[in-house]
Amino acid sequence: MELTCLSTLFFENKRKSLIPNSHTINQLLEVFKKHLDTLSKRKKKLYNIAYILIAGENDSYEEIDKLGDIAKELGIGVSLLKYNEIEFFDYKSITDERYEELFLRLKEKGIKVTLSNRYRTRKIGGCGTLMINRLNCTTF
Repeated sequence: MELTCLSTLFFENKRKSLIPNSHTINQLLEVFKKHLDTLSKRKKKLYNIAYILIAGENDSYEEIDKLGDIAKELGIGVSLLKYNEIEFFDYKSITDERYEELFLRLKEKGIKVTLSNRYRTRKIGGCGTLMINRLNCTTF
């Protein structure tokens, strides 16, 4: 699967700043595409791209549109997840209004989109948040 170079480069650079020690997007998508090709249509419908929205980091229209293009190309949905703020990190959660706006933008493109459930969006929700709170970490 070849994605357009300019938008992939933008997407890749942003992703590398958030997840520095990971494979490239194209490498991940190739593996994912090969796996999806082995599935029946029914099983393929169970797969989504989980995308954590971080205010000012990965919530631009360009990034959301690219996410929609990738989901459409793969024939799968998107799970939009709100970032849960953690006091040790500078990242911020998007507003509820922005969350709904991005949800509708993907929906208008014909993408099957789901949102975080109410437990994940609570301050004590979300996998990483729970672990950090339990550890009571202060050294980040």
